[in-house]
Amino acid sequence: MPATDKERESERKKKYWVANREKLLAYQKIYRAKNPAKFRAKQKKYWAKNPEKAAEFNRKRRANKNSVEHVPYTVKEVIKKYGKNCHICGDLINLKANRKVGKKGWETGLHLDHLIPISKGGPDTIDNVRPAHGKCNLKKGSSEKNG
Repeated sequence: MPATDKERESERKKKYWVANREKLLAYQKIYRAKNPAKFRAKQKKYWAKNPEKAAEFNRKRRANKNSVEHVPYTVKEVIKKYGKNCHICGDLINLKANRKVGKKGWETGLHLDHLIPISKGGPDTIDNVRPAHGKCNLKKGSSEKNG
């Protein structure tokens, strides 16, 4: 499809969603109830393919749970604004290292550290996060002096 066809199709889908939102949401709810295993498998596959969206979803969920401000941002925006060095120890962060705790090399991988933790009322905004090594971030914990 040429770009214009994709754009038209996207616009058509948006209009259909707006016009039929309640009906579509009801259908989705019925589908999830009838096919819980299939739905979970689809969801797991989606989050695995879209880790940045998964992280954004989790940050937003945590911010809402703690009744704090949430403004979407990406890892690229954080790196561009604050650089590739750990704000705790000052050493270079290995951006290719695994970020998941327990996986090989996670200690030097990138974590986004909230200066004021969400759990302590800090906002989930780009101004409240800094790049850090996984090990530095977890060693610091949420009890570190904040602000």
